[in-house]
Amino acid sequence: MATTINSNTTDGLVITPDTSGEIKLQSAGTDIATVNSSGITMASGKGLAATGHVLQVVQNTYSTNTGISNTSYQDSGLTATITPTSASSKILVLVSLSVRAYSQATGDKYYYKNIVRGSTVVYETVIINQGGNGSSGYNMTSGQSAYSYLDSPATTSATTYKVQFKTSITSSDTYIRINEASTGVSTMILMEVAG
Repeated sequence: MATTINSNTTDGLVITPDTSGEIKLQSAGTDIATVNSSGITMASGKGLAATGHVLQVVQNTYSTNTGISNTSYQDSGLTATITPTSASSKILVLVSLSVRAYSQATGDKYYYKNIVRGSTVVYETVIINQGGNGSSGYNMTSGQSAYSYLDSPATTSATTYKVQFKTSITSSDTYIRINEASTGVSTMILMEVAG
């Protein structure tokens, strides 16, 4: 139980006290929020902030050295999960990858990276490698690669985002490698923005 503060169109403001130390806020008998010593917890589907305000932030890091050479998308290993407080919220996905794309094969090759929500691709981009010399190799890019996407998942269920890669050819000397350096760390940050 909790002390209930309810506002309705018949009686106006109705307060039902108890000694639990919690306060439950209602409108027309519908729970809006609970206040206790831990803070304010919004009821399912209810929002606290105005449109555009950040409601919560989730961060996850991934440091395993992972190589990908496949023409089908493969998981990079970088994921993060967030549970939106409102179905109208948007999720800002911020990705920073420690990545190296490499090839010895001659000719143009393409490397694709995406952001997946559940099993749905919500963002995809491509970068081109103009080819190696066939022997000493060509290091297309090395370092931190950062990108972002503002998603509208329309749910209050736990939602997982992940990063995948693929290459335009499958070859042992054409690949993308995540966290190749011993200090390489990739990061995903999810920010719930009030809609």
